[in-house]
Amino acid sequence: MTAAEWAEALIAQGAAAGEIPLYGSDEWEALPDLDPRRVASVVRAAEVWRRDGEAEHLAAQLRMELAESDLLVRMRMELAELDARSGFVAPTGPSWAELQRRRAELLQVPVDEYGARGWER
Repeated sequence: MTAAEWAEALIAQGAAAGEIPLYGSDEWEALPDLDPRRVASVVRAAEVWRRDGEAEHLAAQLRMELAESDLLVRMRMELAELDARSGFVAPTGPSWAELQRRRAELLQVPVDEYGARGWER
């Protein structure tokens, strides 16, 4: 029996007893020592480490994440270059004072040069 098969059997025994909590969680600590779910939780954590903790797996995962990051950076740079060529300027919209002035104009309330209405001074 391989390590993976052994682990799978113990995890299946735990699953048959109910939901397997995360190793070290409050639910896990509340289980009795001989509960098969407690053992299954520990074995599941060990299996994750066995599979994902190998140097080659970690290196492959890192390569994938870096390649994804590089792709996003290249895309952002290309979009910025296109924006610069087209003369695109991101709209900033009116200032807070201008919005206050417009609102006051609609409500016919006097506003000072900073956008404060008469009763806010």
